[in-house]
This record gives sequence, C-alpha cells and structure tokens, in this order.
Amino acid sequence: MLALLTNGDYEIVHIASHGIHNLLNPLASSIELHDGEHITLADLYGVPRERKSPTSTGAASHVDEGNSGTLAAVGHVRVELQQALVTLSACETALSETQRPTDEYEGLPAGLLSAGASSVIGTLWRVGDLATAILMQSFYHALLDRMRAGKPMSIAEALREAQLRVRDLTVQQLRDEWLHDANLSDDDRIAILQWLRSLGKEETESPFADVRWWGAACAIGAVL
Repeated sequence: MLALLTNGDYEIVHIASHGIHNLLNPLASSIELHDGEHITLADLYGVPRERKSPTSTGAASHVDEGNSGTLAAVGHVRVELQQALVTLSACETALSETQRPTDEYEGLPAGLLSAGASSVIGTLWRVGDLATAILMQSFYHALLDRMRAGKPMSIAEALREAQLRVRDLTVQQLRDEWLHDANLSDDDRIAILQWLRSLGKEETESPFADVRWWGAACAIGAVL
C-alpha cells in the first residue's frame, strides 16, 4: 500500500478499510488493511515505531499502541502523495490529538497532508458500512460528473451534496436504486432488506436522517 501511495500515478486515492485513532499515542493511529498490513501515522511521518518516555534520558523502547508515551520524532516524511485527494473511508480517520501542547495537531489527516496530499476526507466517529458506501458513491458522482461536464464543484461542496443525499434518501429510493447495484452480492441484498424491515419505517421515511449516519465525514486541506 505504501508503494501505491508513493508512485504519484493517482489524483485520487480511496482507502476503504478499518481506521483506529489512538488517543493515548496518536502516532500509533493507523489504517488497517486486508492482508494484516497497517499504515500508522508514524509511517506517514517516516518515524520509527519506537517511543521515548517523557521522563526518559533518550533510550528508546518498543512502542505499545496503548502506551501514552510519545514516539521518537526522528527521520523525514517518507510518503509523497503528489497532491492527491486521499479519502479514508473508515472509522475515526479525521480525529486528531489535542490534549498536549503542540504546534500541530497529530492525526492521520495531518500526516497525509505533510506527505503531500492536497486534501483528505476522513471521519470523526464510527460509521455504518451501508450509509458510508452510499455517501462515497454520491460524493464521487457529484465531484467527477460535474468535472466532466465542465462545471467543477469543490471537494467541500461535493461532500455536502453527498451528505444531504444520504440524509434525505427514503426507504423506497434505497430499495429501488441502491439494491440494484451490480456490485452487491445476493447476501448483501438480503441483509439490507432484512435491516430495512427491522427499522419499521414507512416507504417515504429516511433510514439515515439522523446525523450519526452522514455527519461524520469531513474534508480537510485544499477543499474549496
């Protein structure tokens, strides 16, 4: 994954995965990948995964992701993203550490921007898979379709349009439009239908009206 991020061939890098924000040790915050690999904030900064205790004399030890010590800040930014838009379609990927005095907030967005990304889309809390999938599809449709039509909109505008789309989507629209997506398996369709029935909502009601379904996504960097 790090190799893909550094080759500079992509204007948009979309990572649909699991994200973990470590409040005690922000540089151990990570994006978990399917093969067991994970990219930490330390990796983005080019920092070894070892820490120095605030009371130590300089000796470094192996970092524990739950440890509140700070990672040794040595080395240089290793990843170069060539001004790409990076979308982190995962949980808690826009959170930053704000407890200790610092010149910069520590979080995955800061690491990606320092590594050369022009913009980052992340989330502020745990998100649902279905609502997030609809949000991301709507975001890229808004962003890329308008661009192809010669009427580009900003990343922030496209994200806002996608959020409103998810918020206002009715049960009937979800069933008629989303369930016909060719990328859904039969098991996925059955699971979505069962979930919709369990809500007990009318066809004209929105299952995602509550802000917890669509409000977690935020755009950071050059987004206007």
